[in-house]
Amino acid sequence: MQSPHYDLQIFGPIPRPLGGVADFIQRLVCALDGNKILVRDMYAGEKTRLPGHVVHERLDGRSELAIGRMWASCLLSGPVAPVTFVNFSNPAGLVRIIPIKKSGRWVLMLHDGGLGTLYAKHARAVRSLIDRQLQRFDAILCISKDQMQFYRDRSIGDDRLMSVRSYVRPSNWLDLLSLRRDYIRDARPGTLVVVTSGSALPAYRLDYVLKLARKYSNPNIQYRVFIYGPRDTAHFQQLSRLAEDLPNVRLLTDCDAAEFNTALAQSDVYLRPFNRDSLGIVVADAWNLGLGVVASDCCERLGAPKLFATDDYEAFEAASNEVIAAALRERPSIGATGAWTDEKDRLRQLLLG
Repeated sequence: MQSPHYDLQIFGPIPRPLGGVADFIQRLVCALDGNKILVRDMYAGEKTRLPGHVVHERLDGRSELAIGRMWASCLLSGPVAPVTFVNFSNPAGLVRIIPIKKSGRWVLMLHDGGLGTLYAKHARAVRSLIDRQLQRFDAILCISKDQMQFYRDRSIGDDRLMSVRSYVRPSNWLDLLSLRRDYIRDARPGTLVVVTSGSALPAYRLDYVLKLARKYSNPNIQYRVFIYGPRDTAHFQQLSRLAEDLPNVRLLTDCDAAEFNTALAQSDVYLRPFNRDSLGIVVADAWNLGLGVVASDCCERLGAPKLFATDDYEAFEAASNEVIAAALRERPSIGATGAWTDEKDRLRQLLLG
């Protein structure tokens, strides 16, 4: 049976709930309408609703057997697209595609801001496999200067490295702007909604936000902490204990991207203390929606959020108090902070010509 032809094959996750790499891929495939796209998702997760031009092939479980089935599907189907776009957070994800035979042009984007740190944690044999895999790519898209240096340190020539932002606006952006306008119009004076988001891992520093909420308890400031990923971790339990006696704090789990974006549009301040961002898609969304934004200085940011020294709670507290106080004086509104255009047209050109 002849394989169907696609314009683009993507390896990467589109799971529920939200998350940086998954959110980027979902936004990208929605933006690339008019092109037939196959997404081969090597992570088990719930089926995600996607537009009709996208086929989502995903693992049927979390076992090695499930990954083997994905490999077999790739090998048996043969070449399906002239371009293959590989997306992972951790460089070790490249080990998953070792059996996949290269066909056509291969493009890579790794999304974690600390590639060097992640790489160094792996055994020498795994690092060697990663280095060999990197040599297979015709082009590598770098989200930050640190990423570009990481690839140079792996002997990847500048002729294969391209600097690009990983920001694509949600497909329902106009609806979000409308929600934002309604929220600003109807919000009660003297009240604020502060949002943060991240996985229940120490690097996301969600405990910073809970510490801030406890230290400066104010019933007129509501905190919404969106947590994605596993909840059976010691750090998630720690976050739950920190929040359990804070009446103005809600921990929200199992929300998809649409639910989170709606909540973001109906808030005033976004806090991003994560210490290993490569860009921060939500930081750009919040900025474009006109929120007050506080973010760590671990990477270059889109727009002009209030930055603080990474992993410095006192600096985070001072920056957050400044932005929250300003929002209490005058609620942030659309257009107040300026806007940042997305990269969908450039990404379309880089991937599809």
